[in-house]
Amino acid sequence: MKHTRFFKFLTLLFLIICFPLTYLHKQPSQSNAFEAQTRQLAKTSKEVFSYKDVLKKYYNIALKAVKEKGFEICVTQREFEEGYYAYDLSIGEFTNYVINLSCDIKKERVLTPQTYSTYSASSNTEDESYILNTIEYKDYYSASDFKREPEYEDYNYSVLNDGDIVYETTPAFCHVAIISNKCQNSAYGSYIQTIEAVLSGVRYGFLDDDRILSFGVKILRPLATRLSIIAAIHFCRTQLGKPYGLNLLSMDLSADSTTWYCSELLYAAYLSANADIGVKYNGTSETHCVINCLPSDIANSCNVFPKSFTNHYLEIRVINFSNGWVIRVLNTSTTFSREFDYNTKMCYFNDAKNWTNLTDISHINMYNAAYYEITIVENWFATAIALSTIRNNCRYITYVDSLNKSNYVSYNTYTSTKPL
Repeated sequence: MKHTRFFKFLTLLFLIICFPLTYLHKQPSQSNAFEAQTRQLAKTSKEVFSYKDVLKKYYNIALKAVKEKGFEICVTQREFEEGYYAYDLSIGEFTNYVINLSCDIKKERVLTPQTYSTYSASSNTEDESYILNTIEYKDYYSASDFKREPEYEDYNYSVLNDGDIVYETTPAFCHVAIISNKCQNSAYGSYIQTIEAVLSGVRYGFLDDDRILSFGVKILRPLATRLSIIAAIHFCRTQLGKPYGLNLLSMDLSADSTTWYCSELLYAAYLSANADIGVKYNGTSETHCVINCLPSDIANSCNVFPKSFTNHYLEIRVINFSNGWVIRVLNTSTTFSREFDYNTKMCYFNDAKNWTNLTDISHINMYNAAYYEITIVENWFATAIALSTIRNNCRYITYVDSLNKSNYVSYNTYTSTKPL
């Protein structure tokens, strides 16, 4: 990722110095007015002074092209810039990608959903009560679209984002779903809408208190740009109505796949959006999902972070052990940088919990929507790792215990607070 970003920076720098700007690739779907706008950009390229100006110019081209088609662009200028560095596309190809995606997302609201097809092996199996009775896209869902009313009392759902993954850990089999709209309108007020592949097919569902308690739900946040999240949700919407199919010997990850199981759908959706949520890292090399992708593969991916129901605690992932425990710390805010402290040596459990007797503290400032990797060395008989951030005169502590050198994904994460 770092090499790709550096290469793209050099490409933009070349465009600034060696005029004119590269023309966008012509697409049959682009209007003559769009091509004229591109030529006009090349003529006025002497006004461009930095790579940010180049990206701004191309964003404005995309903005105008989408508006001419009667739609709204799906990303802000900042998200456009972040997305460009994440995708392996030229600036012209990327601009056309954003234009087409923005138009497709709007069109999906008026398209007739695919004919609903029931998986033959589940014809006598009823969906869980959180699955809706319809697969149609609506701005407003009536009470008849629900099997029961969503309940929201016990958790702070405001910290959730579109694109977050709902991970059910109980009862016998794990299950995953993607949050497609955290503020969907309905007869019961705003609810958290999901898309998921269940036994009756790819369906709309919802997340609420009852589901969290009944199915041991954990929230997972992919390491992905806003554009990738939008594209992944769009991919899932285009699959609504397709039947369920569990084939653990091979995967069809294309949009033309005829069947899906829960984790396969989400893995394909994010992979199509240039985000691998199944990759794992063992300290020396990466392991990718090839034959199948299970919910546990997504939960244990190094590109996915557990998300608590508050924005204050740090989101972390144990990566490996190499002269100390390598920990990846995620800043989930797409807007603000974030500061955090951590003890560079392992400490005792109660000292980590209470943030006491810690004498080897280091301070880090993280950029927005970024992660930082730290190394914490062993310290005699100490077994815990302690990190914290300060918000509103309170220290929010994240601490880890029971680490296992033979299984990096096996550890316990806790949180606590300490008033200042």
